[in-house]
Amino acid sequence: MKVNLGGNYPIEEGWVNVDNYAHGKGIIRHDLNHLPWPFEEGSVEEIKCTYVIEHLNLPLTDFLKECKRILKHKGKLHLVTDNVGYWRDRINFLLGNWHKMRSYHPFHTYLYDYNTFVKICAINGFTCAKEKRNTIFQKISPQLFCSDIDVVLFNNSDR
Repeated sequence: MKVNLGGNYPIEEGWVNVDNYAHGKGIIRHDLNHLPWPFEEGSVEEIKCTYVIEHLNLPLTDFLKECKRILKHKGKLHLVTDNVGYWRDRINFLLGNWHKMRSYHPFHTYLYDYNTFVKICAINGFTCAKEKRNTIFQKISPQLFCSDIDVVLFNNSDR
């Protein structure tokens, strides 16, 4: 089974879509802040979560523990969120233009920088298999030059 968390729009064909604001067919209505999620332990092969975790009231460690619970061993977790360490965001913050920060949104409850995010994932039993780095600068320093954190992780734990 493949699960798209926060998947109200666009609905992913062939995936189980989960969202608190379900407005259509094929979407399970569930608030991701409330654990446990409606899946059996070790029943999911792949999870996709795009621009959702920054809106949750759930700390990243709790989110990752729940992903680990429902993922099969070596299951795939694809996460995308804003990178607060992006160089333009840093300059706007220092100039007092926090409202111009790419990562700023009134409904963001948690913000992450690239390096800390990847370390927290590793501490919680996930191996980073792929990182989106398109330019030479992004390859040199994703912390500064990637506007988004876009990683594919694998569940290493046996539970």
